[in-house]
Amino acid sequence: MLSTILGTEGSPLVSYLVVFLIMVVLLSLFAVVAKRFARGRLSLGNGSGTRSRQPRLGIVDIYELDRQRQLILLRRDNTEHLLLVGGPNDVVVERNIVRTGTARVAPDLPAPEEEAPLHLPPAGEPAPLPPPFPERPAVPLPPPDLEAMFASREGPRPAAPPPPLPEPVAPPIPAPEPVPAPAV
Repeated sequence: MLSTILGTEGSPLVSYLVVFLIMVVLLSLFAVVAKRFARGRLSLGNGSGTRSRQPRLGIVDIYELDRQRQLILLRRDNTEHLLLVGGPNDVVVERNIVRTGTARVAPDLPAPEEEAPLHLPPAGEPAPLPPPFPERPAVPLPPPDLEAMFASREGPRPAAPPPPLPEPVAPPIPAPEPVPAPAV
């Protein structure tokens, strides 16, 4: 078949290249058709590829407070969690918000008291910083009494060191007696 296209004197390298390109095109077409017919039913997960199954984890809403911080409403099963992310650390603002129908109810929490509304800055303006801690007046501390501190830990100190012990005296070692030479 390729001899009619390339002729009988065509290079074998060119014929192999043409066959390779035809194979790649056919495999690509097969993959596109299989993906279109499968529509998400092909999964390599746990084998439970049912259509009615909802994902267990999802992001419900994201609200940007400023350039760094965001409020994220996260849903897990039928429970929602409100997270504040960004800045120096991430904080869980509210957890276990149970979703029933269209209303959101927080379980096992007392009735909310009247709170002052949270005033957020406009979108283009950064949030104001909290007031700094009040300065403490610089009061010099008296120097610590180290002797009193260590005396309470160790107990009373002895007045003088104990006298040195006398050196032990070893008994004198007797000189060995001469042994008489044997008679021949």
